[in-house]
Amino acid sequence: MLFRSRAFAQHLGISHATLSSLISGKRKITKTAMLKLAKALHMSPADIARFETSASDTKSEKQNSASYFMIQQDAFAAMSEWYYDAILELSLIPRFKLEPAVIAKSIGITPLKAKIALETLERLELLTKDSKGQYKLTHQNSINILDTDFTSVANRKYQKSVLETSLEALESVERKKRDHTSTTIAIHMKDLEQAKSLIQKFRHDLNAFLQRDGAKAEEVYQLQVSFFPLSNNLNEE
Repeated sequence: MLFRSRAFAQHLGISHATLSSLISGKRKITKTAMLKLAKALHMSPADIARFETSASDTKSEKQNSASYFMIQQDAFAAMSEWYYDAILELSLIPRFKLEPAVIAKSIGITPLKAKIALETLERLELLTKDSKGQYKLTHQNSINILDTDFTSVANRKYQKSVLETSLEALESVERKKRDHTSTTIAIHMKDLEQAKSLIQKFRHDLNAFLQRDGAKAEEVYQLQVSFFPLSNNLNEE
């Protein structure tokens, strides 16, 4: 048991003595320490909110915690579900009505998910309502950097959801309307960063071309580029 607790403390990046004090209740956990542990344990903002709220001593601390983590949870959700980005792109299609029922039918999600997503994107100020109560894209070209403590967790969840959607398209979408291809390449490891930069440039160039001035959007597409090792440390063998 002692060995396991020491290994767990090492995984969390804290001393065994500190971990023992926290578990026994002899030491009160600080917000900084809590966020560090949350990142190591891959906890979501909602999980942290429940823990911090239960551990808060005063009513005002609970209210501040709930308010802060509501925004964090919104940001986490917007990064981790593929249909949030799809809804933002749908807003670029002329005369498309950003309404839950219309969105649900268009991209194959439930009306409830569409409604929650719209409300979340509005809270994040990515969508706004005009004088007629219609949702509009707030900034057509924007990059949003969210809380780095949760970015890696949300990104993994997002990429997994995109891959699952891609597999569904492979089976259900006719070939002329999609492009599923792959390339296997032997590389020198010193070229890896440049290769990743070229992939990033390609994505940016393609985005600029497809959303150029004068281009009239009609459908929303997802680009998935995968570039990862199939071999493992061949230079060490």
